[in-house]
Amino acid sequence: WQLSPSDGSAAQLAWAKAEETFMKYLPKIILGKPADFEKNWKEYTDALAKCNLPAYEAFMQAGIDDRIKKYGKK
Repeated sequence: WQLSPSDGSAAQLAWAKAEETFMKYLPKIILGKPADFEKNWKEYTDALAKCNLPAYEAFMQAGIDDRIKKYGKK
């Protein structure tokens, strides 16, 4: 996509926090015991909810909308 939020922006901070969350929890979910899946998934989704991903999603959507406006069919 080549859309990069500026350093220190809410979108950049949200994405950085989300990436940390991915790295921390996804190995536990993928490699963990099947019996622990629900517990690990809940921890993961709870941690993601604290990352402010709507700020990142809004940034990405604005960038996509801008590209459609510039390069989309008329």
